[in-house]
Amino acid sequence: MQHGCIIVGASGSLGSQIIPPARDYITIYADKISTNDRISVLDIADQSAIKTFVKNISFTSADRWHICIASGVYDGIQKNILEWEQVEHSLQINLVGPMYFLLRCIARIREENLSARIVLISSMAAGVGSHDVGYGIAKAGLNGAVRSLSKVYAQHGITTIGIAPGIFDSTMSQKQDDSRRNAAIQATHLKRATRVNEVAEVARYALFDASDALTGTIIPVSGGQ
Repeated sequence: MQHGCIIVGASGSLGSQIIPPARDYITIYADKISTNDRISVLDIADQSAIKTFVKNISFTSADRWHICIASGVYDGIQKNILEWEQVEHSLQINLVGPMYFLLRCIARIREENLSARIVLISSMAAGVGSHDVGYGIAKAGLNGAVRSLSKVYAQHGITTIGIAPGIFDSTMSQKQDDSRRNAAIQATHLKRATRVNEVAEVARYALFDASDALTGTIIPVSGGQ
């Protein structure tokens, strides 16, 4: 069986580590920022660009696809955080764009009668809220997407798993002020931030090796936070 892999957010500190294991995979990296010649530039907030990008993917080149959405942005604490423009920007990058991309991929996969494993990188903020209001709303939306996509498509061979990191040593977490970051770390059982490779390890397992029986599940990777 030939496998294909699509990673959205491949240039991020987490996305760059969620790569196919040493097997024969057709791999497509999609990101807003191009860091090397393996990554195609894609503005995840531009639906026209997404439509063209997905249309040009040769889905019939693989029998099973593995799709990970690891794109995201966190604005931290800012003035006027509840102004719509800020919230809308966060929703577009963290939820609307990724879901538009994913649903277009699913449509193509179903047209060709292929199977797929989808992994969405959510956040523990989905359950406890976030000072970046748009981010918190978007991550809660991703959790809902995990369960809803699974309910609709698992019976058609397309399974969906969520990964919910807590505080971890990402570029995004550095935007938190020290007091909030330290409070989050002290709320973990490990008394340290989760390392990015630890989150990536769980995400890789969910994307490539986990049983289909985990579909609809959101796996916390938070050190007990």
